[in-house]
Amino acid sequence: MQARADGAELTEPARLVESGLLNLRVARTFPFERVAEAHTLLAKGGVRGGVVLVTDHEEADR
Repeated sequence: MQARADGAELTEPARLVESGLLNLRVARTFPFERVAEAHTLLAKGGVRGGVVLVTDHEEADR
């Protein structure tokens, strides 16, 4: 998988999310220091939705 930062390419998906036409399912959020726990959860399988790593200033499930 490859990714690159391109704000212009994210404009349309962001608009769809904001308008409610595209729904994103987040299963869990983790702070960066718990990345191993997030990886273990994904490796087990059966996760419905994305697992999101958040920065220190954002709130995460504990």
